Amino acid sequence: MRLEPPLLKDSWGPNLHGKEGEGGETMKNLALPLMLMFSAIPLMSISSDRQNSIPPLERLRLSKSIKLSPQYPFDSEPGEVLHSFSADNRYIYFHGAYGEKPPKDREGGFAYMLDLKTLVTTKLDKIERFDSMRICPRSRWLATFKAEWQDVKFSGSFWKMYNLPDCKLCLSGYVPELEITAATFDQSGRFFALAVAEYSDFFSNKPIERGRLFLYRLSEDGSWKLVKDINLPPGPKPIHFVEIIPALRWVVAAASDSQYHPFYIFDFDGELVFAYQQLRRTYLEPPVGPRKLITDMASPPDQSRLVLSYQDGLLRVWKLTLPLEELNENFLKVSKILHFPRAVYDDVFWGPNSRWLFVFGAEFIPPDQDENLTIVLHVWDMKLLELHARYKLPDVMLSRPIVSHDGKMLAAVTREGDLQLYELPQEYWVSK
Repeated sequence: MRLEPPLLKDSWGPNLHGKEGEGGETMKNLALPLMLMFSAIPLMSISSDRQNSIPPLERLRLSKSIKLSPQYPFDSEPGEVLHSFSADNRYIYFHGAYGEKPPKDREGGFAYMLDLKTLVTTKLDKIERFDSMRICPRSRWLATFKAEWQDVKFSGSFWKMYNLPDCKLCLSGYVPELEITAATFDQSGRFFALAVAEYSDFFSNKPIERGRLFLYRLSEDGSWKLVKDINLPPGPKPIHFVEIIPALRWVVAAASDSQYHPFYIFDFDGELVFAYQQLRRTYLEPPVGPRKLITDMASPPDQSRLVLSYQDGLLRVWKLTLPLEELNENFLKVSKILHFPRAVYDDVFWGPNSRWLFVFGAEFIPPDQDENLTIVLHVWDMKLLELHARYKLPDVMLSRPIVSHDGKMLAAVTREGDLQLYELPQEYWVSK
């Protein structure tokens, strides 16, 4: 029997599920009031009495600035421009409409490859127009996503996967009346997950009744096979973030919803391992739980941790080396909370050595003024669980930065279409 969470129930506590036939009793015995549960979470906050321990705001050394868009400024959504360095760090893959007229509404863009040695940009002609894309670590596979419209009415979604650098089509799919809301590869590039849901405006209050999660695996013959088609529980918002943890046979899914924070874990057989939903909005101070939007989710190359970032400068960190039983039944209680007050966190991404967590966002500087937002990059040391460095970035930054596979370079794009390459300190480099 598959256990479905009782969503949007007006009571305190998370939804926890046990084995078959034990759902109700398990929930009754394990669910704790939110205040008590969050009080058991160690809070690692940089508070006012530790201001002298906050790293100073520094600047990274700009090594190169390259014009990507000579004819018109980029107008892509934040986070949808740069995607990945190639495995040898010579090329950068990006998405846009470089060197062409701006695309028409809903027309989509193209994939490009920039050679950092010759500074030549090449359009990947075998890849058709698309709305967004994802590239797996080490850039072996590129997946594209495109919404289908009939006049002004949404009708369905396409997805396609290509190998790199040949751009040979390896996988394609289509779902009618459902939009693609999240997609990801695992760190090895052998698993791919895709979440879809009924079309909904981001600001809509209408609950999502239909959602699915597709899990694919790379077979030994080099083809992609569907492992599981999972029906997602109904919820207030569609799934926005997906992470695959092959060592635990987990697919983790979360929604960016400021009120309920839906969060699920499925195993590779499609069974719901863990489900949580904050069932009543809280305004507790200091921040002992998520009160703002979930903005990103990521795990490092060694898959030893899982991190959720929140809009109000908060990180929730899980150590995935704990016993599976403990993770299942006490998943919230075994997390660590890291917090930088007066910050806005947008994106998180790991360095190649699994120690450094890079967080792209903004700070209110000075901290007592709400109007002065400064674009920053925070680097958290996940071995010591403390903020290691703060770097100021240009205020015209468009996309979240990306880090090279050797940890030596950081790349980002400005709203003027300039690709900027920064040198990272040697401590972030991958040791040979």
